[in-house]
Amino acid sequence: MPRQARLDLPGLLQHVIVRGIERRRIFFDDEDREDFVGRLSRLLVATKTQCFAWALLPNHFHLLLRPTEIPLASFMRRLLTGYAVTFNLRYKRSGHLFQNRYKSIVCDEEEYLLALVRYIGLNPLRVRLVSNLDELDWYPWCGHAATAEGTLPRTASLMRCTDTPRCAARATCETPGGAENSRPGITPGPVGMRYSGIVVARPACDPP
Repeated sequence: MPRQARLDLPGLLQHVIVRGIERRRIFFDDEDREDFVGRLSRLLVATKTQCFAWALLPNHFHLLLRPTEIPLASFMRRLLTGYAVTFNLRYKRSGHLFQNRYKSIVCDEEEYLLALVRYIGLNPLRVRLVSNLDELDWYPWCGHAATAEGTLPRTASLMRCTDTPRCAARATCETPGGAENSRPGITPGPVGMRYSGIVVARPACDPP
């Protein structure tokens, strides 16, 4: 039976879910996660794709993306192929890393955006990678802290824009003591807040 064609146009908000083949792990340690985060961050900037939420779990990950210049399929092909090649070389394995095609769900932005941001950001808590919300605020492998209300860990300044209903926030990420964070890729960016290297677009502007 032929595959059903995807609805894939720039500007569509899409919830992307990618699982390891046979539900196996696709991230074994922080080096794997750093590699993935770095690839994702660079690709978001290069393609001007907006990322509203993200979370890495041991055997799958979630992204909430809105491509603006290229189709989602092109974005995901570049992301997954590059990561899989590096992963296979590192662990001396061959064959597929991911289960089938990625799953993508076109979302109604006005109705579901904030709910999806919360859902994706809470995944580490839901699968017990952290034990409470305080730990989740400091969990480096999801965008929860960059989009949650209140204090943003490792964020010294937050610039809010007020000219559009959907906008990007920028941040200079620092440790609570003021020293620049040593994690690579955490710098101010043109399309959102970088947290653990990923540019995270805020779902909506806060009042000035």
